[in-house]
Amino acid sequence: MPLRVTIKKQLTDRLQQWSTIHKPFKNKKELEEKFDQAIESWNSSKTKQRAENLLSDEGKLEHFLQNTERKLARLPFGVDKFAAIPCFISLLRSFIKREYTAIPKSTLLAITGALIYFFSPLDVLPDFLFGPGLLDDAFVLNACLKLVKSDVDDFRNWQASQRKMSE
Repeated sequence: MPLRVTIKKQLTDRLQQWSTIHKPFKNKKELEEKFDQAIESWNSSKTKQRAENLLSDEGKLEHFLQNTERKLARLPFGVDKFAAIPCFISLLRSFIKREYTAIPKSTLLAITGALIYFFSPLDVLPDFLFGPGLLDDAFVLNACLKLVKSDVDDFRNWQASQRKMSE
């Protein structure tokens, strides 16, 4: 049996298992509860610890960022909902290279945690549910962006000034 057929069958089986355990959303309240769970997961001490571990190891962080970029490139639709990811990745790389260090640790942890949530295929709504499975990721990334908006804006202004200086 070809690998592609095997993987497709595995995904179909997992989707069926998931849908028998988690019934489709009956109303807006159920979806909001899932989003609340997603925020709790993103804001958990476990995610914070994983983010701290990544931030303390430049090689692991770079590998993680590359994998995140690959996942973003494979998204079949809705890439505009994830527009913050390239900026988050750029900010983290600039911080690691010590090019831009005027960023609070709490912002670094929030951004890294949001990217961990995005990268994880099995979160509140598993990513193999292509529509709903990406909604919670977009929700967490949007919540993170709102939380750290002023720091991201400062970074973008710094980036723009660096481009002007190099021209």
